[in-house]
Amino acid sequence: MLDFLTTMGPWQWLTAAGILLLCELFLPSGFFLGMAAAATSVGLTLFVWDLDWQVQFAAFGMLAVVFTVLYWKFFKPFNQAQDGQQKLNDRSAQQTGRIAVIIEDPQTRIQKAQLGDTLWAFECSAHLNTGDKVRVLSAEGMSLIVEPCESE
Repeated sequence: MLDFLTTMGPWQWLTAAGILLLCELFLPSGFFLGMAAAATSVGLTLFVWDLDWQVQFAAFGMLAVVFTVLYWKFFKPFNQAQDGQQKLNDRSAQQTGRIAVIIEDPQTRIQKAQLGDTLWAFECSAHLNTGDKVRVLSAEGMSLIVEPCESE
């Protein structure tokens, strides 16, 4: 095993980079991405210059740290959800600010708020009657927090 590590050529480094990219697919954090970029850099460098194995591993270690820090500093914020996309898969949070009508479910005789074609459970500090309009303030789980609003 030690012989393999001391005689690594460019193709072994590029293969290691591919394996590290696969690791990044299964454990996305940016850490494996930085190491894959470092392994690629060392592998491509070996096509031009013949470096001792100590220099190869030192360059790999330093480049892995540099590329990982660069990823975390510049690219990770870019990949985070933008303001308009934070509620993309949170249907109850998407209802914030909308106007709903209170209806009574005939089967359970429980008041619910209707938004579009969906009935939502709601919580409100004020007493509400069937037909009242409410504005959605926020969501807690699958319940909407509402307040009475004036007719629009």
